[in-house]
Amino acid sequence: MSSKSKDSSQILVLCGGFQNLTSRNNERVTYQKSCHMTNAQKITNEPVELIKSIPGIEFVEMKDADMCCSSVTLNP
Repeated sequence: MSSKSKDSSQILVLCGGFQNLTSRNNERVTYQKSCHMTNAQKITNEPVELIKSIPGIEFVEMKDADMCCSSVTLNP
């Protein structure tokens, strides 16, 4: 089943991304990778490619972007 399904980010990248959006004013954007997309669907590049396709966006890699949200331990 998973080989027959696609995430919306994969389809949008195949369609050329968001290049037709109104240009932003040099905004900095980061992205934390989704656990289910990374681990179950093996989708890692497309969401970042979409962000980078927005005119005027500066993509900044997030520290520990690969860290799963459920693996974060908070100390009270």
